[in-house]
Amino acid sequence: MLEDTNLKVVLTKTQWIEILPVITASVILLDADWQKIEQQSQENPVCDVTPENLAYLIYTSGSTGKPKGVQMPHASVGYYLQAIAKILPVNGT
Repeated sequence: MLEDTNLKVVLTKTQWIEILPVITASVILLDADWQKIEQQSQENPVCDVTPENLAYLIYTSGSTGKPKGVQMPHASVGYYLQAIAKILPVNGT
């Protein structure tokens, strides 16, 4: 799955780094790399995300036994949340 996604950055913890396969992505250890993290800009990055941009990927086992990625764009997530809100209204209490 890591090869399939062509990841640029992996966020993880030290305890999990040993089980990751060899990857070409940059690895940031959330429990050990705070000196590097603190050197980054505190400004919000420019965001030009559109509803068509990928929000996340779900991997299924598939009928072949090989994981298959299903792409979910932001618009689909929004539609799903709107439908859920109709079924399970939030009243703020």
